[in-house]
Amino acid sequence: PHSGHPPTQRLAADTPDFHSNTRYSIRHADAQPLHLDLISDLFDGDVARVSKYLPTAIMGKKLVHWLDRSLSRGRVEHATALISGPLATFPYHKTRNGTFEVVALTRDTPLDYQQGWPPLEDVSARLEFHENSLDITLLEGRIYNSTIEQARATISSLDPTSPLLMKGRLKGPLEDEIRLLREDALRKEFGHIAEALQVGGNAELKLDFAVPLVDGRGDYRLDGSLFFNNASLSLPDWDLDITQVNGELGISLDALRGSGIRGEAFGRPVQVDVTPMPNGDTRVSARTSLGNDALARQLPQLAAPLRQLLDGEAEFSIEVDIPGISAAPGAPTILSVASSLEGMRLNLPPPLAKAPQERKDLLVSMPVAGEPRPTLFSLGSQLSGAFSPDWQSGQIRYQRGKATPPGPAGYQLHARLEHLDLDAWQNALVSYDGHRGAPPEWLADIHSERLLLGGISLDEAKLKVQAKTGTLQGTVASRQLEGEFSYPTGNAQPLDMH
Repeated sequence: PHSGHPPTQRLAADTPDFHSNTRYSIRHADAQPLHLDLISDLFDGDVARVSKYLPTAIMGKKLVHWLDRSLSRGRVEHATALISGPLATFPYHKTRNGTFEVVALTRDTPLDYQQGWPPLEDVSARLEFHENSLDITLLEGRIYNSTIEQARATISSLDPTSPLLMKGRLKGPLEDEIRLLREDALRKEFGHIAEALQVGGNAELKLDFAVPLVDGRGDYRLDGSLFFNNASLSLPDWDLDITQVNGELGISLDALRGSGIRGEAFGRPVQVDVTPMPNGDTRVSARTSLGNDALARQLPQLAAPLRQLLDGEAEFSIEVDIPGISAAPGAPTILSVASSLEGMRLNLPPPLAKAPQERKDLLVSMPVAGEPRPTLFSLGSQLSGAFSPDWQSGQIRYQRGKATPPGPAGYQLHARLEHLDLDAWQNALVSYDGHRGAPPEWLADIHSERLLLGGISLDEAKLKVQAKTGTLQGTVASRQLEGEFSYPTGNAQPLDMH
């Protein structure tokens, strides 16, 4: 053993893996551990072989495997390694009595950081080992067709191995960001939403997430923001197109959320909110002004009556509740439409007639995907309706309780009114030819304090009418008239009443 400062040694290496120039010296004083001073420059290296020259002694096997898989090809353009300190305490993160750094610049290197997530392609990066940590700064690269504007990955502790933390920002086609939701890591929660969407235009995505590299050490975390830039969103199953979309959508591992996302739909400005619900569903809410033609396009089952019965334009709230991953198989996606109808005229006889300035709350709820469910609606507090999923049966109630689908076929009306002009209602319904094919069976059960029928006024009237193939039959009871009647509907025939 000796003390002092021995001369610096030089070593040049030319291998299939890299070219390098190294300067080093080793000191060994009495009763002192070996002290190494080393600086090495490496050129034109093969990324796939880098792990053979890394300080694997301070890395777990899973971390070394992660590096081998993540950095599978590419070139090390230049790297510098610096070691200065006692070898006994290397890499000095606990004793702080030495220096260990490796800085490398790589080119054309994919970073396949975790299965189930899209790899980073065509990456140029700066890798920096400092004591017991690893920082990767991405200088350029892409995910799908989106350009990485800025990104940094960090492993704060190599031994024990801490999670990979990554922050980044990328810009490109919105389809890339939606494609991300279809990847294995996010498909379970968001794949069904992504599959329902067709998108266009550009967007910016900011991501901040954590990926454990060793089981039991850390948790998965995702905090992302998707910024729309005059993008377009289309939901073909619901015949809904939104253009000129601008705003921010937040993404976590189990929820999407956004507020005040703006765009255009139905030729009108629209504002969209995305809200995670307590039951795990995702609610997409839109607020806009609609006329009867736009409503008819969105509710095709009600298109004919909507176009005839409504005039004008009103503010509407449209909500789509998309089932979450915890929902039962086949759980339906529910579309709800609500409006006060202020600004719209309702072209019906009393008591349902409405002037544009009046308020009468409308609510429609119907399934648009998944398990069939009835379509429900209400108008004000007195009228409600329910129709079967195939629209072959339905029930409407006015001041006679809440409507429910009546059965396999046919339609029912149950009403209680102070005044009813049946002649006016007959004219209104005759002018509406909303049904195609054979006339449906229907039943009406009406109670009215005053009923007008064929120029006759009936007080305290109870009218029951049933339409079956080719015939109307029923009963009427009032102060002025009581009896049964039968009337063939195919040709003009006398009313048979007794």
